[in-house]
Amino acid sequence: MDFSNKLYVYVDAAALQDPQAEHFMEVLTKQYRQIILFVENVWEEETLKQLPAYGYICRTVYGPDLQSVLEKDRARRSPDKTKHILFITRSAQTLHGISVLCLEKMGLEQILLEKLQNEKKRRTVIAGICMGCVVYFAVYFIMLDKLPLWMRDGGIAFLLCLLPAELLILTLLYGLCKRVIPFDTIFEFFDMFG
Repeated sequence: MDFSNKLYVYVDAAALQDPQAEHFMEVLTKQYRQIILFVENVWEEETLKQLPAYGYICRTVYGPDLQSVLEKDRARRSPDKTKHILFITRSAQTLHGISVLCLEKMGLEQILLEKLQNEKKRRTVIAGICMGCVVYFAVYFIMLDKLPLWMRDGGIAFLLCLLPAELLILTLLYGLCKRVIPFDTIFEFFDMFG
């Protein structure tokens, strides 16, 4: 399952008690995910506070079931935000419009491995497209004197440079949106020239 666009991660008490939960929460918080603990009452939360994974929880929501909590919670207020919600639980559940990761089917370690494989595939595709565009520009400008006159003409030359430039920009924006290219990289790139 690819959950690169999930911003709100709801975790129930059983998932938080998993031995791999701390490492999993650390990976999610490094990627700017908001981790929300879902419990039935305050007493259940008090028993979870001693776990090391509890330190990664941003906030806690209370309710008898997740559907009723989501009805009240602010992440659910606008309909377009439901696609950004991920629910991690130990028991199998189905929720309308929300991705559910069931830990009975696969453990947190397997989920992390799958996530890393998806990111690696995306990174390879994005790097390939970017390198292809850069090589195209290099070949175009090196061979500019040898190209026929109609390919050096204003309109055609503009299109021959504009299309790969658009592809390069869109690919970089896609990489930023899917968090394949971290925001820190962009600032480091600008710091090289500053």
